[in-house]
Amino acid sequence: MINSIQIENFRCFKRLIVDDLQKFNIVVGDNSSGKTAFLESIFLAGGHAEIVNRLKIWRGLGQFVFSGDKKGYESLWSDLFYDFSDQSQITIALKGTAENQRTLKIYYNPATETPLFAEEKADVSTIVPITFQVLDSKGKTHVMRPNINTNGQLTLSGSAAPHAVALCASSTMPNPQEMAANFSQLSIENKLDNLNKSISNLFPEISDLSILVTGGFPQIFCSYRGLSSKIPISLVSNGLNKLIMILLTIAKQESGIILIDEIENGFHYSKHTQVWSAIITFCERYNVQLIASSHSIECLRALRSLMENKEHSFRLLRTEVKQNGERDLRMFKGHEFESALEMGTEFR
Repeated sequence: MINSIQIENFRCFKRLIVDDLQKFNIVVGDNSSGKTAFLESIFLAGGHAEIVNRLKIWRGLGQFVFSGDKKGYESLWSDLFYDFSDQSQITIALKGTAENQRTLKIYYNPATETPLFAEEKADVSTIVPITFQVLDSKGKTHVMRPNINTNGQLTLSGSAAPHAVALCASSTMPNPQEMAANFSQLSIENKLDNLNKSISNLFPEISDLSILVTGGFPQIFCSYRGLSSKIPISLVSNGLNKLIMILLTIAKQESGIILIDEIENGFHYSKHTQVWSAIITFCERYNVQLIASSHSIECLRALRSLMENKEHSFRLLRTEVKQNGERDLRMFKGHEFESALEMGTEFR
């Protein structure tokens, strides 16, 4: 578990320090106030440079496209830097239990680094690779640089073992083959009972989850009350599909961290309490820390009955935009969160 995070010059955060994170952390705030960027900072620090491509896709920015010159190369990374200024170093430091200590630095250093291309390509020889430097939990430093191969594709030199952190982005649909692989692993470990129980509580018309292959690809199928044949879970409900994906990801990230953007998406408000109950139960069973964002007051209120006798495990984080345009984050502890909801305080 991470207890604190320090962010400098990343996305909309010039400088941010958050202490006293707990097992369950809910991030709220206005649009463009930094909720998603906060989740991305943790995900990026826990992984490696390849993750940047995924972040662009999730943000709707598309795949990397390299135009072949210095400006084009640097534009691939400019949105990572605060105010798009790549003259400052990005630093994201995670602190917590021994295995969760990790620091990421992203920077250009033209004075000491080798140009991206050979000198004979004079028109582009001034391109200097961006550097991703990771200090892992064992105190070992890893240096990674995205380069361009002869086909104009990005490659990565160097590597760092990714941390046990997963991000469930709000803008992407679950991958059926990845879900099937995670489901199979849980089945191999004889741990499907927990998943089946959670799903049947929310969707009593669903039963007999299993992996079937259609069109050469494995998917999770289920029996649905009233139908004679099994169907893919994706045809039943987006909410069912999303919940199974979240629970499988938690099981896969044992003793790690799961980040969920807009956790309420896909779920009817009447199911929020049951959804929270399933997610919290899985996080406790697999020792996974949760950091999730939400725009829904119904979703926040649904937590109330589940916080009883364990308020200390919950934190509410509200992103705010200061008068000078900088982003900040205000923390409410579990008992404050619950009292504020009772009083009708607006957190969204």
